Amino acid sequence: MSESKRISEVEGNGWSFTYNMCHAPDYVLLTTHGQTTIERIKRLLEVIVANRPLTRLSTGHICPIIVDLNEDTAPSAAVLRGTYDAIDRIIPQLSYVVFVLVPDHPDGTRMQMWLEALGVSVAPNLIVVSSLAHALEKVRVYHRWRSSH
Repeated sequence: MSESKRISEVEGNGWSFTYNMCHAPDYVLLTTHGQTTIERIKRLLEVIVANRPLTRLSTGHICPIIVDLNEDTAPSAAVLRGTYDAIDRIIPQLSYVVFVLVPDHPDGTRMQMWLEALGVSVAPNLIVVSSLAHALEKVRVYHRWRSSH
């Protein structure tokens, strides 16, 4: 498959995302830009589901996803409430999700609250790190753990 078919770029009104599957099934890199909206979340879920054959692990789960939030803005309260409902059906299909959020993100506190609402502090397969290098290390550790079980 060509590299261009392994990268999905989607744009909307004030937002965009890139779903880069070039490293699948090791991991997928999701980069988000702009405002978090229910429309963007729904479009993202469509892309994840449509590309599941490329990102599926032997367990049937979707391979680890690194989500770069550093070009993103925190969602409104209405979007925050709707986010979990929108992603609820796909969460059991995810193997591991690493959110990258730099400590000096201008909207960091609200972004952290959004991640907490998604369950980052209680779900063992959702974590937040402060750099892409740290995210890649977490994915390597995940695969080592997975291969030992």
